[in-house]
Amino acid sequence: MKRIESRDNKWVKRLNGLKIKKNRDKEGVFVAEGLRFISEVPAGWEVEAFVVSDSFAGENDISIYEKKGELLCLSDVLFTSVCDTENPQGILAV
Repeated sequence: MKRIESRDNKWVKRLNGLKIKKNRDKEGVFVAEGLRFISEVPAGWEVEAFVVSDSFAGENDISIYEKKGELLCLSDVLFTSVCDTENPQGILAV
């Protein structure tokens, strides 16, 4: 698991950029926020990275996500800043 603490990190900048549809279309990716949406990602699709908040990582077994893609952990405040949802659940996937 990689810990990210800076707003200047390339992943944080990329996640903020992926809030814009044009950027998602350009990269050919989408962002799934929340456990329900992540569980609905088709089995054949590649998950580039799972991003979790500190509080989600502290309350859940995140080892299953490490096996499926890169795992990034952000502070709760930083995680909220990269999410589109009003009340993020603490996990998203690219």
